[in-house]
Amino acid sequence: MDSQLSGMTSTCSVEAPAENVTVLCDQAIFTSVRTPMGEGYRVIAASPGLSAQEKTEITKQSPSHGGLCASDDQATAVAFYQLPGGRLCAALSCAAGKEQSGRGGLRVYTRAVVFDGESFSAFAYNPFNVLRTIAVHGLNTPELKPEKTLPTVELPGNSARRADQTITTISRVGVDWLSYILQSVLTNQRLILAGEGDPSCLVETVILGIPGPLRKNVSFACGLKFSIGRAPTLTGIIGDTKAAERMICGHPLVLVRPQADAPPPPFERGQWQRMVADYWTEAAYAPLQDFVLREFPDCSLPVLERVAALRNDTNHASVSDAAELLATLERRVEQADADEFEQLLLSDLFRTIRMRLEQIWSQATEPELAADWPALVALLRKSPTAFRHTIPLVGLVLRRLASTTPPAALQRALELSGKPAARTIRADLRAVLDAVEAWLPQADAAERRRIDKALAKWPEAFPGIA
Repeated sequence: MDSQLSGMTSTCSVEAPAENVTVLCDQAIFTSVRTPMGEGYRVIAASPGLSAQEKTEITKQSPSHGGLCASDDQATAVAFYQLPGGRLCAALSCAAGKEQSGRGGLRVYTRAVVFDGESFSAFAYNPFNVLRTIAVHGLNTPELKPEKTLPTVELPGNSARRADQTITTISRVGVDWLSYILQSVLTNQRLILAGEGDPSCLVETVILGIPGPLRKNVSFACGLKFSIGRAPTLTGIIGDTKAAERMICGHPLVLVRPQADAPPPPFERGQWQRMVADYWTEAAYAPLQDFVLREFPDCSLPVLERVAALRNDTNHASVSDAAELLATLERRVEQADADEFEQLLLSDLFRTIRMRLEQIWSQATEPELAADWPALVALLRKSPTAFRHTIPLVGLVLRRLASTTPPAALQRALELSGKPAARTIRADLRAVLDAVEAWLPQADAAERRRIDKALAKWPEAFPGIA
């Protein structure tokens, strides 16, 4: 039931989870019981709102005898997938006493909860929030003699996920492995994640690196033995992998064993993956969620890559030198006519560049400012759009020069002659004149003659600024 992630072009509107919001859900129980109607694994009870197609899919996705990775009476598993028609299903499976059919071993019991995709935002677009809510409300407790018709259930929305779970996952497998899995998901590669620990935290960490509405297309199963009939986007298995390795032979699936002391297979690092990896590396989990839950124009991979490239430029700008900042500004300034969402990101980028340049140039010497000046002026003259974004930076340099080397400030200012500059940085140009006037008494005769020649050009260069 997975959709192609890179093929999605629908609008990805995101709303923050509202307080006290409840989501009306249908439910189903899948297990093995003996009744007058027969025995064996099937949907033994369901809400009337579930369609026949939905119950068929739940049957296909739910584990039967021996379907859990663990074989003890505490064994559990979780799953998430999309149903025919677009509704979403979150399911908890567990051991429920001895198998009643005489085959030995433990009975497997699954409670599936079904809700509309439009309600996903109430759980911050995190299927694990749904699963946690199911457990908190006792729906994971086996009911082996339920009424055939189950009521709908109201689940409160929530967005709870402790940061320490992400920290533990990064410590266990490392950012490189997380990046590999994330990039695989974004490029539609189905993975089987093998290991000894609970794979749920690993899967949840990866999912939280994906834009909210896109997560409904990322199916997963954790703690279930692999089945080629299910084969979700991500399968987390524990213990022996030989059966899974045999089943995937000839299929487009990859089995990997993420662990911190072994590198992942080689992979191409996309812009989105690079962006999320930076957040993980810096332990900036809350800012990552703030960003991925913003309103994207759409969730197609080309758009995500373009958006992430902008975000990467912004993050890098906060530590770049002046030359790098001016190069980024030149490369990005003509994108000012981008769509509304990218325009917001561009504004973030330009604001970051301006703040960083203010920081750098407030401490720069005259030779350092002189080295940056040609690129700044060339950018100023590139286009009207470039002028609009660059002229405040020009004014910043002139003020800095005026405070350190007034003759240099005067010389640079005259290179900008023209009405546009005179109108836009009038206060900065006046600051240059004031600084030169204050500096003149200490000038020698030769310096005074040079200044007088320069000042003679001023009225023509900047009429109205005496």
